[in-house]
Amino acid sequence: MKQYLLLMLTIVSFYYAVGQEDELVIKGSTKINRQLIPKSVIDSLCTNFPQSVAIEYYSMPPYVAKNAWAIAEADSLVSYRDTTNYYLLVVKRNNLKFYGVFSASGQLIMTKLKEDVAVLPGEVQESMKDIRKDYPGFKVRSSSCYKNEGKSRQLYYEVVAERGNSQQRFFYDVAGTLVKIDVIRRND
Repeated sequence: MKQYLLLMLTIVSFYYAVGQEDELVIKGSTKINRQLIPKSVIDSLCTNFPQSVAIEYYSMPPYVAKNAWAIAEADSLVSYRDTTNYYLLVVKRNNLKFYGVFSASGQLIMTKLKEDVAVLPGEVQESMKDIRKDYPGFKVRSSSCYKNEGKSRQLYYEVVAERGNSQQRFFYDVAGTLVKIDVIRRND
């Protein structure tokens, strides 16, 4: 009975952790059905990712897209005057699951692919060691991260570090340079 309970607790903890990471990606978005997605977005998905299928659909206002998805100035998504929503699709191809943000006209803005921290370039792994030194108390607790590709085709690696109830996302370029830090949650 104890083994069964331990197994169930482990499974629930895993799903909670996975759900938390997905929540970071879709934060501020509203889940919608496929019929509300512009045809241009679906066409772009098929063109950019053949043999892939969208399994979830979200709409997000411009300020959410700009704050949650823009990493560097080259990837600046929108101005605050923009009123057109963006669309976040959760995409699956074979056993691979990733996220894509599209403009209403169908332009692919950015993709996020969940990866294991162990496959990060060596320069990025070395730079991640500085988190503990430069941000006392923060520690990368997850074995996964996100590989982001912006509309400028620049690659960034995103890891989440925690200190108590505080969480921050650290973005690195392929050379291991820290390019952005986002506060996810602060201690109250």
